[in-house]
Order: sequence, then C-alpha cells, then structure tokens
Amino acid sequence: MVEPGTGPSRSSGTTVRFCVEKDRDDLVQLHQRIVNEKGLLSSTFGSTEELLFYLDTQYLSFVVEVDGQTSALVCFEACPCHDDYDRRKPQSLMLTDDGDPAWLKAYAGVSEGDKSVTLANSLWINQHLGLTHAIVKQVGRFIFSQPRISVENLLVPLFDGETKFQANQRLFDSDNGFDSCPGSKQFAFWLDGTYGSDGCSGVLISRKKSYVTPLKIRMAKGEDHDSLVSVFNSQSEV
Repeated sequence: MVEPGTGPSRSSGTTVRFCVEKDRDDLVQLHQRIVNEKGLLSSTFGSTEELLFYLDTQYLSFVVEVDGQTSALVCFEACPCHDDYDRRKPQSLMLTDDGDPAWLKAYAGVSEGDKSVTLANSLWINQHLGLTHAIVKQVGRFIFSQPRISVENLLVPLFDGETKFQANQRLFDSDNGFDSCPGSKQFAFWLDGTYGSDGCSGVLISRKKSYVTPLKIRMAKGEDHDSLVSVFNSQSEV
C-alpha cells in the first residue's frame, strides 16, 4: 500500500483516500459482512486471505468512506489482472526488453492506432470490494484529479465468470464514463491467450476527459480584455 502526500476527496458524505495500514481490520470486516449478506456482486475477492494479499501487492489501493464508515476498496495495477494473477503473472506483461509491456504492445496492435494509452498514464482496476455505481464515479473523479500520478485512462477487464462479469458491467458503464476500448474483443482474445484461459470477454476504458474538463493554458492576448472585464471587476475592491 502507498500513501502519497495528497489529501482525500470529499463529496456529500463520501470520502475517497489512499489506503493505509490501519484500514486492514475494517476492510476484513467489510469483506466478511458482504460475504454473510451474500453480496457477491459487491466483491471480486474470493477470501479474506486474497483480500490481504492484494492489499500487500497492488500498486495503488483506495478506500472509500461513506458517512465516516469504511464502505469500499479499489485496487489498481499497471497491467491487467486475472485469478491467481500476482502469483503467476507472466513477467512480459509488465516489461519487455525494449521497455514496453506486452499488454501495451498488444493494445497498440488492435486499437486502430490509439496512442493515448501508455504505461505512464494508464491504470487497470484489478479488484474491488463494496463498490456501488455512485462510488465508482467518486473514485474516478479522485483518481483523475491526482497530479502526482497523472492518470489519463482507467481500464477494466471483463474477466472470469458470470458473477464478476455482471459486477463489472453494472458498475463500469457509460454513465460512469466507461465504454469498450478500441479493439476490445481482439484485446480480450490476446489476454486469454496470455493467461491460458477463456474468461476474458472484453476490456472497458474510461478517459480523464469523462471526469475532468480539459484545461488549456496560453499566454494572454490583447483581445482577451473584453472577456475578462467581469473577472477584473469581481476581483476589484473599488
């Protein structure tokens, strides 16, 4: 787990922040409560042991609090996940001899020339616990607004079984800024071949512009004066 020096995001009783060591007990209790309530669509973790394993190994983990109570967890990585992913992931998924990960090369080959996805600006949503449709939007807004990690793209694989597929389809939909990535089916076929499985049906992507209005900064020009008069007047004490 990491704890970069950026503050949490708060909105209408919901707080999104980086996961820290002291969250572990609360997250274990949350997982157990979801299991007891048979809320399988609210978790991609098969056991408490798996939850703790991901907390120790994921690149980024975020906790969501609703009215002060720990309510959700989202784990991110720099490459797509799979069942038993951390224990047997092909190393070529992360980095090849020429410096590019294999998954990025595969995406470039099927995405109709989309060059906006890079290793430096993209994260995969690997596991989640307790997510709701509304919380996904809060997490997306938080991730895309963090200057220190500079994320431009979030990707989600539709992996492994009907339950997880339904959960991801329900949570990561067009209302939350997600859609099929370019070459989604071909990309899924490549991921299946890499993992030796037949469980990936597609890949979803959300881009920063879906959450944060693009901002362009340029030098001021003389003709900007008329447009800025109201700004000057609002800042003037005269």
